[in-house]
Amino acid sequence: MSLSPEISAPVFSLKRMKRAFYIFIAVNIIIAVTAVIMFALFDPLINTSLNDVNPWYFFFMFIAFTVVNFLSSRKVLKYIRETAEPAARFSKYEDFYKRKTIANVFGIIITAILCVITAKYVFLFMLTIQLIIPITLYPRKKMLATLFQTKEAQFV
Repeated sequence: MSLSPEISAPVFSLKRMKRAFYIFIAVNIIIAVTAVIMFALFDPLINTSLNDVNPWYFFFMFIAFTVVNFLSSRKVLKYIRETAEPAARFSKYEDFYKRKTIANVFGIIITAILCVITAKYVFLFMLTIQLIIPITLYPRKKMLATLFQTKEAQFV
């Protein structure tokens, strides 16, 4: 007979994160479909100096921004992992997750605007990449278990 009370593992609901993910994907698809329709039906909307710039410069800026974003995300995740309280850690991760999805939506909006304004195929390519990569953001139990670095926490 043990005298210590049994401590139950913390249980966290992924419902809010999954709802945010589905809204994020729906918004991305709406933006992308609108941009593709406008790309197909209209000539470049505005004859700007953007049409004269090599679109690969924007592509490499996009890659550089992605690398910087990845490195800063790693710092934030390290900070979140160092939080002692599991409930606080989960709450911080939820906030980080929502900010990350909002930042991705703004990235797609910028790419869609550039696609419509310049009518360059490289922006369609970038838009496609930006639609495929965020699928990895789906809040999975295994991903969060690595964040918590313990098998004690349960995710439903």
